[in-house]
Amino acid sequence: MSSENNKEVVKALLDSSDGVVLEETLQNLFSSEEAFNSTMQGIAPKLAELGFELIRTTFEGRRVYILGSQSNKMPVSDELLGVLIFTTAYLKENGETVPVDQFEELFAEVLPEIEELCTQGYLVKKEEQYVLHPRTKVLLKNIYKGLDFQKLL
Repeated sequence: MSSENNKEVVKALLDSSDGVVLEETLQNLFSSEEAFNSTMQGIAPKLAELGFELIRTTFEGRRVYILGSQSNKMPVSDELLGVLIFTTAYLKENGETVPVDQFEELFAEVLPEIEELCTQGYLVKKEEQYVLHPRTKVLLKNIYKGLDFQKLL
């Protein structure tokens, strides 16, 4: 694991406009899969020492890496967090994508908050569907696996 490779990976993570980097983009920085895996395993503990987490997840069927903070400070208000938890549970239950009309009908009372979550990058509104952004999984990492929409109701 070379320090040059470490620098390239960290630079790619920091330069990402939305905080998400495709795994294949990072793999292209290396001459072999073994070098990539070794570097990624070595970087994670070093980032943890600095108060960051390197999280690997999927987004739209592709593996991605996200640089997250270990801070307990929530970057959204309590009200937005509540809406985010409910919408995340619903999206999780429905494969992380839901048609816009279905989603907006169900969450009609909180559409301004949903728009704010889209503005902040936690939800993605595409032409015909809402998609859960990987940043949301990072923000809710301690509860994401246990989120159950039916239980929240």
